Amino acid sequence: MRPYNVEIFTQDFEMVGNTNVNEFTYKEDYLSSDGNTVTVLALPGVKKQDYIRISRGDEEYAGIVTEIGYGTDKSKKLQTISYKPLMELLNTDVLFDVNMQGQGSMEQFICDRIREMFITNEDGMQNIKGLSVSAATATKDWSLHITPSDKGGHYNIVNLIDSVIIPAMEKYSILVKTKLDIQNREVQITVGKGGLGGHSKGYKKMKKDEVVYVYNGGAANGTSPGTNGGGGGSNYASGKQYGAGGGGSTHVATRSGALGYGNSSGLNYTNRECVLIVAGGGGGGGIDNGAIHKGGHGGGERGGDGSGGALGGRQISTGSSPSTNFGYAPTYSYSNTAESGGGGGWFGGNYGLRGESGAGGSGYVDGVAPFTHNGKYYPAETEAGVNEGNGKAFIRYVECA
Repeated sequence: MRPYNVEIFTQDFEMVGNTNVNEFTYKEDYLSSDGNTVTVLALPGVKKQDYIRISRGDEEYAGIVTEIGYGTDKSKKLQTISYKPLMELLNTDVLFDVNMQGQGSMEQFICDRIREMFITNEDGMQNIKGLSVSAATATKDWSLHITPSDKGGHYNIVNLIDSVIIPAMEKYSILVKTKLDIQNREVQITVGKGGLGGHSKGYKKMKKDEVVYVYNGGAANGTSPGTNGGGGGSNYASGKQYGAGGGGSTHVATRSGALGYGNSSGLNYTNRECVLIVAGGGGGGGIDNGAIHKGGHGGGERGGDGSGGALGGRQISTGSSPSTNFGYAPTYSYSNTAESGGGGGWFGGNYGLRGESGAGGSGYVDGVAPFTHNGKYYPAETEAGVNEGNGKAFIRYVECA
């Protein structure tokens, strides 16, 4: 088995040294700042606050050095490096304006606080070189129920991780992901929810007075699923497992109603020929003992799989009958475990359990099959991982010359 490569870098991204280890234990708990250790042949020049990167193939772990210890032998050939996950960079107190709760998106609010503290801080010593932060999704109408301090005004001093980042995950399933990019000399932070929804496009020859019905899918909100087929999520706090709901799909059909196998008043497997086009919803993200799992993207001929192997929706059912998962993501009905919902779609994505993420739902364009008219080609396309937030549909008139 190949050994792990252990590299140490300064906060200017300059290499201090590197060595190999055959095995090590790594724990990243999103809900606490537990540390890790690795024992290596001594690397001279290692300091606290240096970056550490441990990698092998596709595996990669990164953190901040917190302590350096040495072996008991006189030569001090062995060195024990203690480190915490990169999230420890954000473990600081911030000035919180309670009146800003609910303004804009929760993700952008977190980005702005990080930017103020570590990128544009007037005290340059607090800024982190190469730090970038971006919002991947936008959650509206949010509140962390933080109240002003007893000294009056509308401010309070709170810990960024304990009072903002962790509650945002528990209440809205918003995750803050960190990545050490040595090649580009960056520490990248992304704030957002699970997998993105899909995009589908096609053309349909229509006659006067023909009617089509548009059903816009909804984004998930915490454990609550998105409308039109998203699967619900649930948390199992005692097991440190958390799951978000999946996003709903957007569709256009010649019959009204939501998608779903048992939907007698809407669109079901029996009358599926009424469906013209579908854009799949993304799967819900999950957390298992601090390990973050992003949901599978929705859309495309096959939605993205969940982190634990949950299958994305396809063009046909992956279940026990041809109609299983048509139009919606299934749910898990047992307790004592977390569930991350799948995304809605032509066929919905499956749920993830025990903190693993849900899968994305599939797109569909067979009802708007491509055609050629007077030498011009009119395509039909479905792609995954494009849309964030609520679903939307655009219909415009195109005259075929």
